[in-house]
Amino acid sequence: PPFRMQGYLNQQDVMVARMGEDDEHGLALCAYGGHNGHIYGHPDAGNILLFAHGQPVLVDAGCFEETQYHNLPRIDGCSQESGAGYCAEDVCYDFSDQMASMYMNLTGLYPEKARLAGWQRSIYYNRENGTVQLLEVFDLHEKKPVEFNFITPCRVSLGENFAQIGPVRMKWEQ
Repeated sequence: PPFRMQGYLNQQDVMVARMGEDDEHGLALCAYGGHNGHIYGHPDAGNILLFAHGQPVLVDAGCFEETQYHNLPRIDGCSQESGAGYCAEDVCYDFSDQMASMYMNLTGLYPEKARLAGWQRSIYYNRENGTVQLLEVFDLHEKKPVEFNFITPCRVSLGENFAQIGPVRMKWEQ
């Protein structure tokens, strides 16, 4: 089947992007803004999926009703809430031949007890250098532990400020 270089489904707030048209090589990214009120009803708004050369790297574990089974943060053990009223806000995307990006505000997805003042998630796919950048900017009303979850079928090895996840290197900064 043909592969589109990029696309966006407005009603579901789903973005897909890959290296090029009809190209299964390189990275393929899917990001979901949306809401948590679908019929399957699990908290996964803001989730991302990543494939490298047609192989899964970051995946969705399926219909689990907990945020930690998705590529999403948890705040002091708090997962996202379920229901149509819990949705990503201010979702927007931008496409060019060189870049695909998506922005979303995840603040309203978490319960009040998370004491979350704000959480913005931005995803950038740079086709020129073959990288995906996930930028998390958040503010808590009080200091609480934040857990970043990434689900993968790949072998993972950790280094200083990076994880090798199959063919993909994930780096982080604070």
